[in-house]
Amino acid sequence: MVRLLSGQLVTEEDASQVIPGDLPPEARWPTPTDVAPDVGHQLPGDESCSHADELERVRAELARSDEALLHERESRLRAEAELSGFARAVALLVPALAVPCVSRPPVP
Repeated sequence: MVRLLSGQLVTEEDASQVIPGDLPPEARWPTPTDVAPDVGHQLPGDESCSHADELERVRAELARSDEALLHERESRLRAEAELSGFARAVALLVPALAVPCVSRPPVP
């Protein structure tokens, strides 16, 4: 990439159509290797890691655990909704099923 005097970033091909000759070094947009030179230290990726299989197994186990927790939460919410509906139904039926108290004389 090249930064034009207007501040616009363009590819080197586009800049060569506008700017004749070789581009000055200050016109070139710095590449990541220009900004941070390679010091020889590379972080291994999952594919080069000797524990990649174990990492995938742990990821799969966590995914299964998350799914199981989600199903458990959904079933708990369904059970709570059913229980609250049952409690409301019983509360509505109580007055209809109530037996009036009959006064009886005390037994001697």
